[in-house]
Amino acid sequence: MRKSTIYHSLFPLFLTVGALLALITPFGPGIGGFIAFSWAVGLGWVVGDALLSNESPWWKTFIGSLTFVAGTIVLASVVYVLWKLDGLATGAVVLASSAVAASLAGYKRQSHSLNHSSQAEDKSSELIHSFGRTQNVLGTVAVSVTVALAYWGLTLLAASATSDAIRSPWDAAPSAIFIIFFVGTALAFTTAHGSLAPRLSLVATGALTLLAALVAVLTYKVGFGFDPFLHRATEETIFAQGFINPKPFYYVGQYAVVTIVARFLHGHVASVDALLVPVALTMVVPCAYYALRRGLGFARADAAAATLGVLLLPLSSFAATTPQGFADVIFLLTVFLAIPAAFGKFPLRILTLLAVATTVIHPLAGVPLVAFVAILSAYRAKEAPGVSRYLAHPAAVWVLAICGSVALPALFILNSLLTGSATTIGSDTASALATTNVPTRRFDLFFDFVYSWKAIRPLVFLVGGATGIFLLRKHTRAWRAWVLGMSVLTANWLLMKSYVQLPFLISYEQSSYTDRVFELGLFLLAPMVLVAAAAACARLRRSFPALRVGATVLVAALVASSLYLAYPRRDGYEASRGWSTSTADVETVRAIAADAKDLPYIVLANQAVSAAAVSELGFMKYYDSQDAKHAGPVFFYPIPTGGPLYADFLEMNTALGDRSTALKAMDLAGVNVAYYVVNFYWWDARRITVNAKRKADRSWTAGGKNYIFKYTRQ
Repeated sequence: MRKSTIYHSLFPLFLTVGALLALITPFGPGIGGFIAFSWAVGLGWVVGDALLSNESPWWKTFIGSLTFVAGTIVLASVVYVLWKLDGLATGAVVLASSAVAASLAGYKRQSHSLNHSSQAEDKSSELIHSFGRTQNVLGTVAVSVTVALAYWGLTLLAASATSDAIRSPWDAAPSAIFIIFFVGTALAFTTAHGSLAPRLSLVATGALTLLAALVAVLTYKVGFGFDPFLHRATEETIFAQGFINPKPFYYVGQYAVVTIVARFLHGHVASVDALLVPVALTMVVPCAYYALRRGLGFARADAAAATLGVLLLPLSSFAATTPQGFADVIFLLTVFLAIPAAFGKFPLRILTLLAVATTVIHPLAGVPLVAFVAILSAYRAKEAPGVSRYLAHPAAVWVLAICGSVALPALFILNSLLTGSATTIGSDTASALATTNVPTRRFDLFFDFVYSWKAIRPLVFLVGGATGIFLLRKHTRAWRAWVLGMSVLTANWLLMKSYVQLPFLISYEQSSYTDRVFELGLFLLAPMVLVAAAAACARLRRSFPALRVGATVLVAALVASSLYLAYPRRDGYEASRGWSTSTADVETVRAIAADAKDLPYIVLANQAVSAAAVSELGFMKYYDSQDAKHAGPVFFYPIPTGGPLYADFLEMNTALGDRSTALKAMDLAGVNVAYYVVNFYWWDARRITVNAKRKADRSWTAGGKNYIFKYTRQ
């Protein structure tokens, strides 16, 4: 006992001292990253050993690390809101989170035995043993081939990377990616479902998940989307000075993670940011397997095969690192771990911590998740130790459900009162609930299949989720938590879709928040869908070989289709209107800054150029608005997600570069110089440039593609 006590005391101390030394000593990114990883995983094992004492070392380490990181996110967010997150504050966070983990070292929670299957193959719960005990060489070879295919796919994406303006990554990426994904998925499913090496097949599924999440990161050299540029610039500022003004009170969970990891690496904020969500998404794979095995005791083969269903989810929110994408990952981790928690086989306090961490990353995902975890806790209150007995009252569930159902609209209204951004309440149900038509069939085998899957995916998830809930209903009364959780999300979606209007956003951004709530509903159903899939796999294993081959081909085709649908597309069915930020946009920003020198100026440009400006110049210039209708600071480039300058840019396009519109924009910011940028791909670029040359004081091109027009107040 004494040796164990000394060990449990010295081990966290050793890791903490190493982490603090890494923060103050420039070891280099390789060593610094290794120390940071060792610190998080080592103390994660300590936490897991305390909270899941009867689990295997692998699951103690995996779940304990998730718990430790979630706690660190919450702690760092609090420190940032109350203080800042410079080097000293980061050291304090490391020390405090290590101290909390160390305090758990001697604590042994009530036993949570997770071996409830009567099948002999379910007696071992140690995933790591599969590496040493896999007897089927064919399965090991299949997994190795799948991992090699995923690596080949990554090299193909890197080789096809472009800095030109494109509308879809599939304009640059080779078609071989889909063949790789199809073959890799078929091999992973066969390895799992054929009982060749089911636990080892999770490595193959994880490799395919990483490939799917890194398409945009590798294809777009300059960057993908618009929001990632804003968040990355914010993280760069926080890393440089410890805070940013005005200090944000949401999204801080992601900013804290990126900043802390970057401080271990002594830089490389952009790289940490780019890899955060793709790497985190791969953690959902073992988590889903764990949930299926521990919750309902599915056989390894069935649980591992069903885990491929993670790749059938809408993956677009994981295409780039944003607070919404990062929060969605933790949302998925939490709802999967809720399955064993529904049976009393997993600590509810870990779910609560994960839900709080999700909230400080993005409230849109975190608040409904808190409501779901609270409802689940209410159903488990009578049996679960440490849960408030107030939750055991029958009325508690309905109070939680009703409050959760109006939580998101209430948050938007509260935010508008605190920040001054406009949020209005009004009914437009008919137009709000209108649905878009399914694309007309073009009699193209591949695309007809892909877009048919897109059209029916929500229905498939709804039916699969209902089936999974029905199966769960036979074993625990906590199945009601998923029903009420879906009711909460549906109510929020309907209220936001029908009544909450956000006029500070441009037209095509108006529905973005409600679309995200709809996706959260699919994510909440995902564990139940995989429960149904695992049950189907159990039946399939006893069916005819031809049916099993057909199922393998179907799963591979659906997964490849989901990969294609995860990113912007340009085909005969749909065409993305957004162009990526290019080197020409970067050169445009630099050319304007060089021409303006120290003079105050504004720029009217599209979001690709604005993204380049944020990347190159950060949040360098703000002006006080001179228009009483648009009070507050005005960023010197248009921000499409809010701000009056973007409306002036759109008006400038309509007015074909008219001087009066440029003067109006100057009046808004109180400056005497304005630049107007017309990208070569703009549909009316030729007519605009011809007219703008006559109205502007000066014009030239940048990067050989973008036209720049300068207007000066006379």
